[in-house]
Amino acid sequence: ISYDDRAALYPGASYPENGGCESELILVEKPAGSSDLSVEQAEARAVAARIKELRESLSVTDQESGQLRPARFSDMVILFRSGSGWDEEFKAVLEEEGIPAYVTSKTGYFAASEVQELLQLLRVLDNPTQDIPLFGVMKSLFGGFTEEEIALIRSGHQSGSLYDAVRALAQGEDSGSDEGQGSCGGEAKAREELRHKAAAFLERIRGYRDCTVYLPIRDLLTKIVTDFDYLNYVTALPAGGKRRANVEMLFTRASDFEKTSYYGLFHFVRYMEQLEKYDVDYGGAELLDENADVVRIMSIHKSKGLEFPIVIVAGLGRRFNMQDVNQSLIVDMDLGLATDYVDPVRRVKNKTLRRLALSEKLREDSLGEEMRVLYVALTRAKEKLILTASLEKAAERWERYRENSAEKLDYLDFMEAGSFLDMMLPVVGRSDIRVTVVREEELHREDLAEQIGMYDRKRRLEQAESLGDQAALALLRERLNAGYRFRALEGLYTKTTVSELKIAAMADRDEEAYHTFEEKEIEPYIPAFRRAEEKVSGTVRGNAYHRVMELLDFDGLTGKAWAETAGTSGGPGEPQDREIQNRDLFRQKLQEALKGFLDAETASKRLSTEYRQAVRDGRILDFLMSPLAFRMWKAQRAGKLYREQPFILGIDAGRLNRELPDGETVLIQGIIDAFFVEEDGLVLLDYKTDAVDSMEDLWNRYETQMDYYREALEKLMGMPVKERILYSFHLGRPGSRE
Repeated sequence: ISYDDRAALYPGASYPENGGCESELILVEKPAGSSDLSVEQAEARAVAARIKELRESLSVTDQESGQLRPARFSDMVILFRSGSGWDEEFKAVLEEEGIPAYVTSKTGYFAASEVQELLQLLRVLDNPTQDIPLFGVMKSLFGGFTEEEIALIRSGHQSGSLYDAVRALAQGEDSGSDEGQGSCGGEAKAREELRHKAAAFLERIRGYRDCTVYLPIRDLLTKIVTDFDYLNYVTALPAGGKRRANVEMLFTRASDFEKTSYYGLFHFVRYMEQLEKYDVDYGGAELLDENADVVRIMSIHKSKGLEFPIVIVAGLGRRFNMQDVNQSLIVDMDLGLATDYVDPVRRVKNKTLRRLALSEKLREDSLGEEMRVLYVALTRAKEKLILTASLEKAAERWERYRENSAEKLDYLDFMEAGSFLDMMLPVVGRSDIRVTVVREEELHREDLAEQIGMYDRKRRLEQAESLGDQAALALLRERLNAGYRFRALEGLYTKTTVSELKIAAMADRDEEAYHTFEEKEIEPYIPAFRRAEEKVSGTVRGNAYHRVMELLDFDGLTGKAWAETAGTSGGPGEPQDREIQNRDLFRQKLQEALKGFLDAETASKRLSTEYRQAVRDGRILDFLMSPLAFRMWKAQRAGKLYREQPFILGIDAGRLNRELPDGETVLIQGIIDAFFVEEDGLVLLDYKTDAVDSMEDLWNRYETQMDYYREALEKLMGMPVKERILYSFHLGRPGSRE
């Protein structure tokens, strides 16, 4: 689009001179799959931080006086191409950050917990054998059961419905009553209390079910709400005023239902289900009107013809809906109709030339419409325009676009655009729009608002210096140089893993082995038909050996070979503390048993084919021939061998870093490969596949890890660890330390 004199937008209003009104684009790093933030929440946090900064620093023109005044929440609006899936998320995040927000949509009513609880109770009164509604009622105020109590009820009567289990407990017919006869007094008393609780709950449900025969729905709801003082209960919860209004709106829905020709609880439940199913959502009851001091959230379409002092156009990275372009049947007003070619005999389907032509035209028309919508959004701002978008590898991609920015969007970029951001990135580098990149880790910082607004503070400082305003200059310098109140907590993390602490400890000691762990190995995707030709990666090999050791059946391998060759004295299959008389025969029998075991595990898919190929049978065989394997066999037969034991250990933060504050706890997470119990203590074992020259090198790498394992294991088992063992599959032997 040529933005010439005929297309240019000419300002029709005049404003006082005001700094900080530059347009800006905030690119938010898209959260990783393991992040606890969704894309919507990540972008909303960045927007919330910018809103806080603007309210503190930006002035806007008062409509009545024409003079500058501090910006309010009501001066700001957040626009979306479509609010579905985003507006409620943004509102929730803004409210968490203490920013009042108003959504002009009509969704969210049926998702409200207070409405769901009442509807679930009505479903139970209609038919109590529905497990999901009954579970919800039992967990709610109307039931008062905990999840543990419900699980205990279900475990006592696992057949039939949950209602049958509750009734069986109340009548003393559940299996738990038999088990309780042999249990201690405390458990029997607790179960008896749970029995009375279940009986009271059933009696309450029975009473309300009797009322459904003669009471209108609104009167039934009124009785339930009054009996449980439910209105005051929901009012005491966060956002209580809105919750109370939602419950009162349900009374209105009940009154509307009674005006129809239907009657009774069954029909009312179906009536509400149909409203929810066909998206006839009323929206959560709002206590704030559009004139309140709130940040408004609306669609771009709804903002047509309106103007706002500060406009935030969010969600620019969302993909366009191009489903119509890819349909098998395409209709165009100018070119007519086109379809895919289909041969039902040969069962072949393909796109025709006409279908491709219409698809391209429809795509061009759709993108043209999207560009017009974007133009509407960008021209709603009176004084300040902020654009936000989520983008994978935001910093890297922006740098690439900035260096290769064009003056005008070319046709190819336009036709390949999948979002508003795709239309803007090729050209925004040549504009006056300021671009800020917010990385994922920065979204969790408490000073995010200060970080995003740093540009404005620098600008104000320069402006104050140029004006010679010493008082303002001193104030700004004081604010800019102020220390962060929680600086001592800057490096504090709440949770880490043993592997990360191992690497950190090696770095502190300046170990050469540290460089082995500096970067994670990148494993490219390899097609199945090529995998056999590729070298097995270290990560896959390590995982394969750990999986085999987790599955290894010592009794079925070592025990069987022992019985056939060395177990003639002391009873067949019993491990003996003596040398094997015929080691060659024992190894042969063990090798045969091991191959059969690994093949069987692979056939059952407990061991993947990739792992089976990565493991060398000879190295597993060397392990099984070692005295360590015999000790593990003994422990397994005694039920004292434990493998893949996860743990979480809480330690004082000062132990990890002297600069971290005392009294703060850091959680350490890890998984112990194996340990077993002997008469005089615990034996801790960890398997390693590293290519090292000596056991000393291996211990230098993993001693910190084994120290944390020992501490966690001693707390877990309440016994001392007498021996720590690293078994090296590369060296084919173990190395132990006290």
